[in-house]
Amino acid sequence: MRRPVGLLGSLAVATACGSGPGADGSGSFAAPEVHVAIGPDGAEVAVGDTVRMRAILVPPRADPTWEWSIAPLDRATIAPDGLVTTHQPGEVMVQACTATKPRACGSVPMTVK
Repeated sequence: MRRPVGLLGSLAVATACGSGPGADGSGSFAAPEVHVAIGPDGAEVAVGDTVRMRAILVPPRADPTWEWSIAPLDRATIAPDGLVTTHQPGEVMVQACTATKPRACGSVPMTVK
C-alpha cells in the first residue's frame, strides 16, 4: 500500500554554481553564489511509499522549473513534479537542477527501508 510521506526533516542547502566577490582574483564582483535547498533532507521512507520533494533557490529567482533525478533507479523513481516512489531498500540520492541557465543543482540522500 502506498501512502504519502510528509515533509519530514530539514532542507539541505548545497552550493550549486557562481562565485563570490573577487573570487577570480580580479577584485571585481562576480555573480552571487547560488544554492539549492531540497527537502526533506535525509528522509527515511518505507518500500512502496511516496514522498514529495521540494526545491528552492537561495537567493530566489522567479519561479524556476526543476529537473529531478534519482539514483539508483532500481531503489526509487522520481516523477517530473518531484514525487518519489520507493521500490527496494537501500540508499538513494535525489537531485534537483534548474532547467534554465545559469543552472543550479543540489542533492540530498534518502534511505528506503
